[in-house]
Amino acid sequence: MLAETEHTASSRGHRRSDPVELSIPTDALWETIVHQVLLSAGFDRVLDQRSQPTGLVVDPWVANPATTASTHPDNVAVAGTDIWIVDAKYKMLTAGAAPSREDQYQMFAYSHLVADPGLTVRGAVLIYPGHPSTRRWRRGRDEPGSAQHLIATTIPFPRPEQVRNPTVWQSYLDEAAAYFRLGF
Repeated sequence: MLAETEHTASSRGHRRSDPVELSIPTDALWETIVHQVLLSAGFDRVLDQRSQPTGLVVDPWVANPATTASTHPDNVAVAGTDIWIVDAKYKMLTAGAAPSREDQYQMFAYSHLVADPGLTVRGAVLIYPGHPSTRRWRRGRDEPGSAQHLIATTIPFPRPEQVRNPTVWQSYLDEAAAYFRLGF
């Protein structure tokens, strides 16, 4: 779909076919792109929502009987003993502006709800489509050396020519991963 190519019916005779409409929500597509960029960014592990193990994310309120978490961040990335919570946001981030309050509170909650023994949550990252830029905040109550960070960064949305060829696609992923790593 991103390659903007059309497949036409064969010219070698009549073939019966049924029309099909394919619709992919752009925000879900952006989540997939961000996940692939993270895989190219050099993390030890990158877990999307489907691969996050039970217990990595807990609900904020304990229920009796216990229930599994019903919400998960788009990605949890592990580098050494550090955990980074990464959420893809398919909306524009105004240059120089902070993320919306809703996005800030969502990432604040995830920073408290994600935990893995022996690992430390270092921060939360919001990734928006756009020209590469990064802004960083730290949680106010934390000591500067141990603070959790909120990072808002942008990476370019892929162009059609970047997805038509696997080699060019990998170059896009590597370039976007390099932009992403600059924010750290």
